[in-house]
Amino acid sequence: MKLQGPLSIALSLCLAAPATILAADKKKPAAPAPTEAAPAAKPLTLPDTVATVDGAEIKKDELEKAFANLLAARKMSPDAIPAEQRLQGYRMVLDEIIIDKILAKKSADTKVTDEEVNAQWERIKGNFGSEAELKKQVEAAGETLDKVKKGLHDRLAEEHWIDSQVKDKVNVTDAEAEDFYKKHPEAFKTPEEVRASHILVKVDKDAKPEVVEEKKKGRPGDRRPREEG
Repeated sequence: MKLQGPLSIALSLCLAAPATILAADKKKPAAPAPTEAAPAAKPLTLPDTVATVDGAEIKKDELEKAFANLLAARKMSPDAIPAEQRLQGYRMVLDEIIIDKILAKKSADTKVTDEEVNAQWERIKGNFGSEAELKKQVEAAGETLDKVKKGLHDRLAEEHWIDSQVKDKVNVTDAEAEDFYKKHPEAFKTPEEVRASHILVKVDKDAKPEVVEEKKKGRPGDRRPREEG
């Protein structure tokens, strides 16, 4: 399921984060003396415009909100993640935002039926067990059910557009298939698996019986496979 990019990004950040971050809710021993405390993570400063897609700017606020929403779904704080890992997370989320904006523009005129949206919505609810649990998870990510449903419609439009592009590229005509067959006959050869039990020989219809028999037996020097019982 995607809200503003895949929730799997947040999971990836969880796996990449130090064990101390994942265990933040556990009871910890008393902190050491201030002089021995680890230095605080350096602040990460982003430019006001983090990317431009077809002339449209992606602002820092949009990126930070998307990043914070994904971490909120995993009950993580951006401030708890070291700057280097946070920068990696920003890049992953930004990639998703850029792709979403490009696909949204390309698929703007692609039709999606209400039946398609409702079918996908029911499947998603089934994955969460109930609509109440789905709503809980969605709100934890800073979204609403209406926005998610709208996003689902847009996602289906994007998938339909992608499918239409791929289908056009892989459509093979009969003439193209025949041309490939002629140019690559070795690709269609199969190893000999069965030895013929009868070998046909050509004789004249008026040939004498002894000639026919001679043909069947083969003469010395004939290139004829030997029959086995």
